[in-house]
Amino acid sequence: MTRHAQITMLDRIDAGFSVLLHVPGFLTPGTSLTLDNITVHAYLSPRELDHNRQALESPIARIVQIFAEDIALPHVHRARDYRARSGIPPASVEVTQAFQILRERRQELARQLLPSAPTLPGSPHYHFIGRNPGELEKLLGNNSSRAGTAVADSAVHAMPSLSESCLPMFTSGKYHFLHVCILT
Repeated sequence: MTRHAQITMLDRIDAGFSVLLHVPGFLTPGTSLTLDNITVHAYLSPRELDHNRQALESPIARIVQIFAEDIALPHVHRARDYRARSGIPPASVEVTQAFQILRERRQELARQLLPSAPTLPGSPHYHFIGRNPGELEKLLGNNSSRAGTAVADSAVHAMPSLSESCLPMFTSGKYHFLHVCILT
């Protein structure tokens, strides 16, 4: 079972919302180790994107950028150094080609907070690229007039007087999962 299928199953079992981020431990041969050459692979819940795409654009773009800057870039640097010290050969051409994003697609992704389409039609797998310092903020500023971007400014909003009967509870052994709907 693929990791996407497993996460989808978990989200369906507990009515949750998962985000999975992955970065390969290598770059496309011939590219420099910079944020804009980092490709982040993401699983994003299709159900959530279908219903809340506009509200989720800014928060997900920020999460991916933090991952790219603080985790992916240092990881790829350490992985590259380790391979060089250990004498491990670079990833094969076939492997690196599977992770390459065409230049035109990279330029398109650079202009979007959230990719307009998944990597493969109908899949929950999306490609993001890292952004150099200031680029995301500039893009967020250009999109600040759009509805839904205020969600990123405050991830938690007070819910207007909901009774407990509105909040479904799922029980799994000793754990209880609370599914909260955010109405916008």
